[in-house]
Amino acid sequence: MKHRIFALCGLIFITMTMMAQEQEEARVNSFGLSWGMGHVKRQDLSFSPMIHQDWSALNFALSYERSKKLEQEALVRFSHYAPQVGEPYEFDLYFNTEKLSTYPHTFTQLDVNYALGKNIVERGNFNLALGGKARIRLWPSNYMWGDNGSFGYYISNGLDAWLKMGYKLNDKNHLRAHVGLPIFSFVSRSPYMSQNDEYFADNLEHNDVKSLMNFLKRSELQSWGLSQGVDLDLAYFHAFSARWELGASYWLSMNFNQAPTPLASTEHTFFISTMLKF
Repeated sequence: MKHRIFALCGLIFITMTMMAQEQEEARVNSFGLSWGMGHVKRQDLSFSPMIHQDWSALNFALSYERSKKLEQEALVRFSHYAPQVGEPYEFDLYFNTEKLSTYPHTFTQLDVNYALGKNIVERGNFNLALGGKARIRLWPSNYMWGDNGSFGYYISNGLDAWLKMGYKLNDKNHLRAHVGLPIFSFVSRSPYMSQNDEYFADNLEHNDVKSLMNFLKRSELQSWGLSQGVDLDLAYFHAFSARWELGASYWLSMNFNQAPTPLASTEHTFFISTMLKF
């Protein structure tokens, strides 16, 4: 708990220090809405040695950006996948007169990010900003095995090193790239084989909110040795007017965690975006 308090105080201090450096000048704010097709590939040895993968059109993102003396971005990203290993099959269940069919697994991913940086290079049409990103990842999952299932969770919140690059092709077209690398994370994961004494104690009241808070209380501080990853966002935008832009982007998210068992997840998403500047 003390580590989390110190980390939060440090992040607040850095944010306030950088915001104090802002000078009065023209603001550039933008709000973005994105939809895309994504592919996830995941292996979590807490549940199965199998590698699960799936394509899904349930990928959405909301973003708010502000470019002034500082570069700021708030992003909420949601995705949902339903992978299944092998072909579905039917099976009999005692006392059931009809055959039942297997269900796919489900992976839900919710990412909430806030990034703050400062331009360190501004040369012609190119600019480069460096800063930090506060990151929250909430990934509930359900592994379905015939008539039984196992609930799983992966929760990670921490601080990333954040890099933003922009290049203006001409008055109407520009490129943008974001890169995030974890510095430290507070990670909470399902126990090996999905359930143990602590898991049952956390769910004793059968309340989803209280259970989530209990999961968070068990988070452990992890550095690069146990929690590795990279977020990469490459985008192209075309301006149709002074306020509206249409773009396409590619998002790569790679996440690796070692405790209590190895977890590896790679996600590729292709987004179509619209951006409103104000």
